[in-house]
Amino acid sequence: GEYVSDSTTLKKSTITKVQTDSDINPVECYYWFYKFTSLTDAQLSRLKEVAKGNNYCSLINHMFDGCTSLKTVDLSNIKYDPNAPSGFDTSCMFKDCSSLVEVKLSKDIVSKIGSAYLKGIWKDAEGTPYTELATSGNNVGCVTKLGKVGSTFKKAYKITLNGLKDATIAYKGTKSVSTDETATIYRVYDEVLKLSDYKPTKTDYEFVKWYKDSDTTKTPVTNIASTDTGDKTFVAEFKEVSNYWYASNGVLHLSKTKPSAWDSISETYKGTNYVRNTGEYVSDSTTLKKSTITKV
Repeated sequence: GEYVSDSTTLKKSTITKVQTDSDINPVECYYWFYKFTSLTDAQLSRLKEVAKGNNYCSLINHMFDGCTSLKTVDLSNIKYDPNAPSGFDTSCMFKDCSSLVEVKLSKDIVSKIGSAYLKGIWKDAEGTPYTELATSGNNVGCVTKLGKVGSTFKKAYKITLNGLKDATIAYKGTKSVSTDETATIYRVYDEVLKLSDYKPTKTDYEFVKWYKDSDTTKTPVTNIASTDTGDKTFVAEFKEVSNYWYASNGVLHLSKTKPSAWDSISETYKGTNYVRNTGEYVSDSTTLKKSTITKV
């Protein structure tokens, strides 16, 4: 990671951006920007074929190792020497790049991403999330597979929506997300996520709000700001909607809202639940005699 002239060694801490001003076919790229801790942007689209660095592969390992401030990288055209039987050595390429949020990668890097130490979940330009992460070894939590080649990949965060038992949730009213206890969605780092687009429905219940799972006050949350990073969990709160019914003079009245005469009606002739599959209307004290009803 040292760039040296006849008289000086470049102070890496002063560099915030690197770029290629012409097409370059490097001998190798390993450790090129090692611990450039102030580097935020690497625009290297004009890096081309990397020569065979040893008997097996072209070397780009540790290329950005220790670049803790690095946010964006463009390596969309880099490729390995066709005479290198093992392709690229990408090991530790993005090690400790904790600020990295957007990468544009060539197909040759995508094919070897498992050893590059690219931390976390990523989405391609079409919105497909890549969630397979290493669970053992030194690269735990790093993505092991990326799909669409030649794409811009953006860092994504896992959003877990809990409290959905017996509910159905849809995205903007069209795309079904889950009918289970939990739904999982993935938000890219610069996206404002409107939780109002994820409104669950549940029979005989009305959705009230989303709130953070750790919030004992259950403060409503409607949006997740683009500056609000990291994985998050929210819980759905519902309130039961009663099915009011009452019988009067042979007429069965049904309503989702409480009738104005409710308090004056005898308990024997009203209730707030009904069993649809059997046709029984039940209060605390009686089951409605269906034979007495001439109109509903």
